[in-house]
Amino acid sequence: LGCLFLTTIWVRRRGLVKALLAGTPRVAVGREADSYRRVSGWMRLKRPVELAMPSGFMEPGVWGIRQPVLLLPQGMTKEMTDAELESVILHELIHVERRDNLIAALQRVLCYLFWFHPLVWILDRKLLLERERVCDELVLGMHIDSSVYAASIVKVTRFCLGGKLAGASCVTGPDLKRRLEMILKTTILARFTGWHWTLVGAAACSVLLFSIVAGYPPPS
Repeated sequence: LGCLFLTTIWVRRRGLVKALLAGTPRVAVGREADSYRRVSGWMRLKRPVELAMPSGFMEPGVWGIRQPVLLLPQGMTKEMTDAELESVILHELIHVERRDNLIAALQRVLCYLFWFHPLVWILDRKLLLERERVCDELVLGMHIDSSVYAASIVKVTRFCLGGKLAGASCVTGPDLKRRLEMILKTTILARFTGWHWTLVGAAACSVLLFSIVAGYPPPS
């Protein structure tokens, strides 16, 4: 009965989303469409993905498994720069390439079959966070500026909360904070390369050489 109850709610919600998307035209022109084409070109995206901007959504995402649709809520992109918008689209398209929607659906089936076991729900949450972390790392691996990417996540969160960013901790808990810390930490490590490491290595060699020289007794 528990499995049937949860499955019924899931199917009903999917039906509502499907009905909403059926009445939402696909976007082929405009700033968002141009950003999507640029990002899909970078990724050499093989799977066709449609772009839609429904009014009933509060956060970006990907709908569907066989025929995925990239969802960008209306009004969310107004305060974003082109670079921030591209980083959000890139994140969602990486989900498509990794087929994360299929994995999430299989996880949902397992959660409903074993709804009575709290460990199943804990693992489901952990796997969700892990998928987001992997996508963040792949975004940063495509030479996206981490400060721009972090700013885009903050703006998406602000939009989802209706402009009340102070309540983000109530919605996401410490997960958002850890995610941003990881992204910004990656920024520091990514920038600390090349001649920075050369300077550090030269300084370390100088200290070591000075220590060796200082250890020899002076000539008599």
